[in-house]
Amino acid sequence: TRQKKGAINRLTVPLGKDYKIHMRDGPAVWIPSATRLDFPFAFTGNTREITIDGEAYLKVAKVPSQPFIVHLPGSSVQVLGTEFNVNTYDSGIVKVALVAGAVNLHSPDGESRLSPGKEAVYQAGSPIRQQPFDPKMVLSWRDGLFYFNGATLSDINKVVPRWFGISTVIDNAALNGREFVGVLDRNQ
Repeated sequence: TRQKKGAINRLTVPLGKDYKIHMRDGPAVWIPSATRLDFPFAFTGNTREITIDGEAYLKVAKVPSQPFIVHLPGSSVQVLGTEFNVNTYDSGIVKVALVAGAVNLHSPDGESRLSPGKEAVYQAGSPIRQQPFDPKMVLSWRDGLFYFNGATLSDINKVVPRWFGISTVIDNAALNGREFVGVLDRNQ
Protein backbone atom coordinates (compact mmCIF):
# COMPACT_ATOMS: atom_id res chain seq x y z
CA THR A 1 0.00 0.00 0.00
CA ARG A 2 1.07 3.59 -0.54
CA GLN A 3 2.04 5.45 2.60
CA LYS A 4 0.89 9.00 3.24
CA LYS A 5 3.71 11.46 2.53
CA GLY A 6 5.30 12.59 5.78
CA ALA A 7 3.79 9.70 7.78
CA ILE A 8 5.78 8.60 10.81
CA ASN A 9 6.56 5.11 12.11
CA ARG A 10 6.73 4.63 15.86
CA LEU A 11 8.76 1.74 17.26
CA THR A 12 8.51 1.19 21.01
CA VAL A 13 10.80 -1.55 22.32
CA PRO A 14 9.16 -3.53 25.16
CA LEU A 15 10.80 -4.25 28.49
CA GLY A 16 13.40 -7.02 28.39
CA LYS A 17 13.87 -6.79 24.59
CA ASP A 18 16.10 -4.96 22.14
CA TYR A 19 15.87 -4.27 18.44
CA LYS A 20 18.03 -3.33 15.47
CA ILE A 21 16.64 -1.46 12.49
CA HIS A 22 18.14 -0.40 9.16
CA MET A 23 16.30 2.59 7.74
CA ARG A 24 16.11 3.13 4.02
CA ASP A 25 18.52 5.98 3.17
CA GLY A 26 19.34 6.28 6.86
CA PRO A 27 21.28 4.80 9.72
CA ALA A 28 21.50 1.47 11.41
CA VAL A 29 19.98 1.90 14.87
CA TRP A 30 20.36 -0.47 17.84
CA ILE A 31 17.61 0.13 20.41
CA PRO A 32 17.35 -1.36 23.92
CA SER A 33 14.19 -1.83 25.94
CA ALA A 34 11.94 1.02 27.07
CA THR A 35 13.01 3.18 24.11
CA ARG A 36 10.79 4.89 21.56
CA LEU A 37 11.96 5.69 18.03
CA ASP A 38 9.89 7.85 15.65
CA PHE A 39 11.02 7.92 12.01
CA PRO A 40 9.45 8.64 8.60
CA PHE A 41 8.49 5.96 6.11
CA ALA A 42 10.92 7.69 3.74
CA PHE A 43 13.33 10.59 4.18
CA THR A 44 12.33 13.53 1.99
CA GLY A 45 13.43 17.13 1.85
CA ASN A 46 16.72 18.67 2.90
CA THR A 47 17.24 16.71 6.12
CA ARG A 48 16.87 13.19 7.52
CA GLU A 49 15.26 13.47 10.97
CA ILE A 50 14.27 10.98 13.67
CA THR A 51 13.22 11.24 17.33
CA ILE A 52 14.53 9.05 20.17
CA ASP A 53 13.33 8.84 23.76
CA GLY A 54 15.36 6.31 25.75
CA GLU A 55 18.68 5.02 24.47
CA ALA A 56 20.07 4.07 21.06
CA TYR A 57 23.34 3.41 19.25
CA LEU A 58 23.44 4.86 15.74
CA LYS A 59 25.73 4.33 12.78
CA VAL A 60 25.07 7.06 10.23
CA ALA A 61 26.66 7.56 6.82
CA LYS A 62 27.46 11.14 5.87
CA VAL A 63 25.23 12.56 3.14
CA PRO A 64 26.26 16.23 2.70
CA SER A 65 23.09 17.12 0.77
CA GLN A 66 20.83 15.67 3.48
CA PRO A 67 22.14 16.11 7.05
CA PHE A 68 20.89 13.69 9.71
CA ILE A 69 19.28 15.09 12.88
CA VAL A 70 18.29 13.15 16.00
CA HIS A 71 15.71 14.91 18.17
CA LEU A 72 15.97 14.13 21.89
CA PRO A 73 13.91 15.48 24.79
CA GLY A 74 14.99 19.12 25.10
CA SER A 75 17.85 18.92 22.58
CA SER A 76 18.95 17.59 19.21
CA VAL A 77 22.06 16.06 17.66
CA GLN A 78 23.30 17.06 14.23
CA VAL A 79 25.09 14.06 12.80
CA LEU A 80 28.09 14.56 10.55
CA GLY A 81 28.68 10.90 9.56
CA THR A 82 29.44 8.89 12.65
CA GLU A 83 28.80 6.24 15.30
CA PHE A 84 27.41 7.37 18.63
CA ASN A 85 25.18 6.51 21.57
CA VAL A 86 22.34 8.65 22.94
CA ASN A 87 20.80 8.13 26.36
CA THR A 88 17.78 10.01 27.75
CA TYR A 89 16.63 7.44 30.33
CA ASP A 90 17.33 9.82 33.25
CA SER A 91 14.54 12.38 33.10
CA GLY A 92 15.86 15.80 32.12
CA ILE A 93 19.38 14.57 31.30
CA VAL A 94 20.68 13.92 27.78
CA LYS A 95 23.94 12.04 27.20
CA VAL A 96 25.61 11.70 23.80
CA ALA A 97 28.76 9.53 23.58
CA LEU A 98 30.73 9.74 20.33
CA VAL A 99 32.56 6.62 19.11
CA ALA A 100 33.67 7.80 15.65
CA GLY A 101 33.15 10.79 13.35
CA ALA A 102 31.61 14.01 14.63
CA VAL A 103 28.32 15.28 16.05
CA ASN A 104 27.01 18.60 17.34
CA LEU A 105 24.67 18.59 20.34
CA HIS A 106 22.23 21.53 20.20
CA SER A 107 20.24 22.67 23.22
CA PRO A 108 18.40 25.84 24.21
CA ASP A 109 21.43 26.57 26.42
CA GLY A 110 24.11 26.22 23.75
CA GLU A 111 25.89 23.94 21.33
CA SER A 112 28.78 21.51 21.72
CA ARG A 113 30.78 19.69 19.03
CA LEU A 114 32.06 16.30 20.16
CA SER A 115 35.21 14.48 19.21
CA PRO A 116 35.57 10.67 19.43
CA GLY A 117 35.91 9.33 22.97
CA LYS A 118 33.96 12.23 24.47
CA GLU A 119 30.50 12.30 25.99
CA ALA A 120 28.34 15.43 26.15
CA VAL A 121 25.95 15.71 29.08
CA TYR A 122 23.11 18.23 29.01
CA GLN A 123 20.58 19.13 31.69
CA ALA A 124 18.06 21.93 31.07
CA GLY A 125 19.23 25.25 32.46
CA SER A 126 22.91 24.25 32.51
CA PRO A 127 25.63 24.49 29.88
CA ILE A 128 26.54 21.34 27.99
CA ARG A 129 29.57 19.70 29.56
CA GLN A 130 31.96 17.23 27.95
CA GLN A 131 33.88 14.39 29.55
CA PRO A 132 35.72 11.25 28.44
CA PHE A 133 33.66 8.06 28.62
CA ASP A 134 34.46 4.39 29.16
CA PRO A 135 33.05 2.43 26.17
CA LYS A 136 32.59 -0.66 28.34
CA MET A 137 30.37 1.24 30.77
CA VAL A 138 28.40 3.16 28.11
CA LEU A 139 28.15 0.77 25.13
CA SER A 140 28.10 -2.75 26.60
CA TRP A 141 24.29 -2.81 26.62
CA ARG A 142 24.52 -3.80 22.93
CA ASP A 143 26.13 -7.07 24.08
CA GLY A 144 23.49 -7.61 26.79
CA LEU A 145 25.80 -6.43 29.59
CA PHE A 146 25.24 -3.66 32.12
CA TYR A 147 28.45 -2.70 33.92
CA PHE A 148 28.24 -0.57 37.02
CA ASN A 149 30.96 0.89 39.22
CA GLY A 150 29.77 2.76 42.28
CA ALA A 151 26.13 2.60 41.17
CA THR A 152 23.56 2.92 43.91
CA LEU A 153 20.99 0.23 44.48
CA SER A 154 18.41 2.81 43.43
CA ASP A 155 20.25 3.28 40.07
CA ILE A 156 20.48 -0.48 39.51
CA ASN A 157 16.79 -0.81 40.35
CA LYS A 158 15.99 1.44 37.36
CA VAL A 159 17.82 -0.91 34.97
CA VAL A 160 16.53 -4.30 36.16
CA PRO A 161 12.88 -3.73 35.11
CA ARG A 162 13.95 -2.44 31.65
CA TRP A 163 16.36 -5.29 31.03
CA PHE A 164 14.46 -8.22 32.43
CA GLY A 165 10.83 -7.06 32.15
CA ILE A 166 10.18 -7.65 35.86
CA SER A 167 9.07 -5.38 38.67
CA THR A 168 11.40 -4.90 41.61
CA VAL A 169 10.90 -3.32 45.01
CA ILE A 170 13.54 -2.16 47.46
CA ASP A 171 11.85 -2.92 50.76
CA ASN A 172 14.50 -1.22 52.90
CA ALA A 173 14.87 2.46 51.91
CA ALA A 174 18.13 2.66 53.89
CA LEU A 175 19.75 0.54 51.15
CA ASN A 176 18.87 2.91 48.25
CA GLY A 177 22.16 4.82 48.48
CA ARG A 178 24.38 1.76 48.96
CA GLU A 179 26.91 1.48 46.10
CA PHE A 180 27.80 -1.63 44.12
CA VAL A 181 30.36 -2.76 41.54
CA GLY A 182 29.63 -5.53 39.05
CA VAL A 183 27.87 -6.56 35.87
CA LEU A 184 24.39 -7.78 34.95
CA ASP A 185 24.18 -10.18 32.00
CA ARG A 186 20.74 -10.11 30.39
CA ASN A 187 21.35 -13.55 28.86
CA GLN A 188 21.76 -15.30 32.24
